[in-house]
Amino acid sequence: MASLVSFRAGQNIAAGDAVTVTSSGLLFKASSVSEPTARVVGLAINSGNAQDLITVNKDSYFAGFSGLTPGERVYLSVTSGLINPSYETWLSGVKNLGLLSAYMTNLGSAVTISGFAIEINKPFFVNTSGI
Repeated sequence: MASLVSFRAGQNIAAGDAVTVTSSGLLFKASSVSEPTARVVGLAINSGNAQDLITVNKDSYFAGFSGLTPGERVYLSVTSGLINPSYETWLSGVKNLGLLSAYMTNLGSAVTISGFAIEINKPFFVNTSGI
């Protein structure tokens, strides 16, 4: 059974966005660029504008994506709100932005080509300068 929670949006949020909650209690799109923004609480179930109530799926199956490989881990992207379907695409995104480091957040495992089981881990620092 899914754990659902709701938060007020601090910005426009789309259904399927990976999201984080700030110290002010507002929901924002998550990104692996910094540790605070890489603390994912779940994926938005509905879309909304700033100040709208957004429901978040914290730990259940979530569909609506494409290009996933069943069994592969899914990661938070450096692009706000998006996911990466593999470590390689996460690393490519970090390098394309010219970053020497980022915070990797494992969001879960792909179950089908369009959905994954949400199993969020704490973000961890990755120095990508030598990779």
